[in-house]
Amino acid sequence: DELALLQDVHLACQAKVEAGDSNGYYYENSLFHQRIYEASHNQFLAQEAARLHAALQPYRRMQLQVRMRLESSFAEHDAIRTEQAAAFTSSGRAQRAEP
Repeated sequence: DELALLQDVHLACQAKVEAGDSNGYYYENSLFHQRIYEASHNQFLAQEAARLHAALQPYRRMQLQVRMRLESSFAEHDAIRTEQAAAFTSSGRAQRAEP
């Protein structure tokens, strides 16, 4: 399910932050954003967001070199993931998704 996929990549991001691996985080961060785009279920929005994300990639990689940016980026991801989980649960999709 989408929430589980987002959680998996979030945990992979966490491991990269804990290891201080900005290159690994850069890769996992891209996957995190891709999962969000896919979860929108809006193909146009997902394509446009992915296009913009790709255009900004060189700058995104550089910004991860800034002191404490990995940690602050991960904290931003954590807030997004928490909100997504709450929205998923409150919408009733979680109950409908169960067998």
